[in-house]
Amino acid sequence: MIKLSSSNCKSLLVVFCFVISGAKRNTASALIDCTIVSKAAQDFDADRVSACDHFAGMSHEAYLNWYEDFAVDSNYPNQIYLTGSDPNKPENGAAIHWKVDDEYVYLAVAARATGWLAFGISESGGMTGTDMVLFTASRPDELIDAYTNDERFPQTDDCASDWEMVSSNVDLEGGFIMFETKRLLDTNDPQDKPIVNDASTFMPHHRVIAAWGDSEEVGYHGLNRARGSIRFYGSGDEEATFKAAMERSAEGFIELRAGNFTIPEEDTIYQRFCFSRNDMIGQGLLNTTDMLNIVGWEPVVQSGNEAFVHHYVLMASTQPNCNNTGADEDFDFSEMAYVWAPGESGLAFPDFLGVPLFGDSGFQAFEMEIHYNNPTLQQGVIDSSGVRMYWTTQPREQQVGIMSVGDPQVGLFGQTVGTGITKHEFECPSSCSSLVNQEVTVLREYLHMHEVGLRITNEQVRNGEVIRSGNVEYWEFDQNGNAAVQQDEFTVKPGDSFRTTCYYKDTDGSRTFGLASSQEMCMAFLYYYPRQVIELGVGMNLGWFCGVDIGFPQCDASYQQTTLESKDELNREYAVENTECVAEGDRIDPSDVNSGAFASPPPFQLMAIVGAVGTFFL
Repeated sequence: MIKLSSSNCKSLLVVFCFVISGAKRNTASALIDCTIVSKAAQDFDADRVSACDHFAGMSHEAYLNWYEDFAVDSNYPNQIYLTGSDPNKPENGAAIHWKVDDEYVYLAVAARATGWLAFGISESGGMTGTDMVLFTASRPDELIDAYTNDERFPQTDDCASDWEMVSSNVDLEGGFIMFETKRLLDTNDPQDKPIVNDASTFMPHHRVIAAWGDSEEVGYHGLNRARGSIRFYGSGDEEATFKAAMERSAEGFIELRAGNFTIPEEDTIYQRFCFSRNDMIGQGLLNTTDMLNIVGWEPVVQSGNEAFVHHYVLMASTQPNCNNTGADEDFDFSEMAYVWAPGESGLAFPDFLGVPLFGDSGFQAFEMEIHYNNPTLQQGVIDSSGVRMYWTTQPREQQVGIMSVGDPQVGLFGQTVGTGITKHEFECPSSCSSLVNQEVTVLREYLHMHEVGLRITNEQVRNGEVIRSGNVEYWEFDQNGNAAVQQDEFTVKPGDSFRTTCYYKDTDGSRTFGLASSQEMCMAFLYYYPRQVIELGVGMNLGWFCGVDIGFPQCDASYQQTTLESKDELNREYAVENTECVAEGDRIDPSDVNSGAFASPPPFQLMAIVGAVGTFFL
């Protein structure tokens, strides 16, 4: 075995920091027993080490040796295996191990490679707008601190590396690279992605990506790439976090799904499915006149249909039936209860919050509108996607509502986006928030655009000043159709206004606003409490929303369009030049790399293969 090791050892131990070893073990590990019954057999033994299942449990002796030698299990309580993009090679992936304390995140990353390994924290789940750390076997005691912007290739950070090397291990014979690193949770560097406390499912998880290869320098990965999500706080596993919350608080669930619906051979269709009170009781929901509470939503997208299900919205009614048609039906289902788009996972409400169901004032029926996307006009696609609704009989202190701003009704339908880079602003007036006469707390904020979006912001304005802004700096529609903003909860007071701004780039000016994926939208959704209802009189109520030409003056949004000269006018705040480092002379000089003054190679080395072949990560 040829094994290269490096770590940040000190003093007399430095002789052991970089080792070439010829000793080879005869077993996978002296302490790890991977012969215990596997998880795949549905008979999990608590003594089984989860690392045994990483890399499909195939030829990963080098990884297991490192796992034992560096006490990975005890040093990093959380782990996840990201399967690579080649469906025929489940053994190709990346194992991510981590822990956090009050100041730092600590990572141990492993992949089946001999040349280089990269890990990134992505804003939307793809390559654009990603903070990354790169390791190359040829420089085992160095790490490269890099980031990406619209160009989708790594660029060296302007400042010296914020990623600190802890140790590295390159096993050329076993075919594995492993390294350990640490970084401040928040470096206050605009080229780094802060890591926030995401223990609650109402705080969006962190999207992560990885790539690896056997070339000496970082280059195009092909299918050697993986992506997923991590909760750096809590259990780490997104699904496990949600399931644990439902086990604590839910008494049961039902599913609201499209029942074997044949997707038409049309580019875009919006199909409605209605679920009456009796329909839900027939599924096992408690038949009661008392109020129940919905405590969680879990999306259920039929396997194999991910490309067809663009998004769906669940509207609620206080009437129990689904017999109305046309405009009356639309009016009955006037309040939004749930919205889903790709990238969104289960949503568990805090213990004091719920969505009212049954009783005198709770929702009695739901209408789900699914946006199906079938641009290739495929025939015979059957779909049963929908949502799993978790409920309890236990009372909840507050009710949850959803407010929508921007242009949620697509009032600009048919209008062109404009040629080049354009800016579209929708301002919801202060009169709309004044209707509710009380302060509300926003738990989560979603932003939504389509294919040619570049950036989206939702600013909250109070007394003429912007007091908060939810931003997605690098929009990637294919990765994350409904982007949840990582931020703490915030309050909205009567008199506050919202300014939702979408930036687009349409090269030929043919793109229009509309309902299809090939058209554009600009909107934001805010989960908040306590739930508010706008009373229109004569027994008619509406959910709280604001938009262009909605016919309700207090909540009619103003609109303005501007053509921009360049991307510099996007005013991005992340993955942009760090002017402080440049001004202070701390920017990495490529001429210093060979002398060992900095850990990062010059950008042209990173791009040697990337520029000729294509996108680096995803």
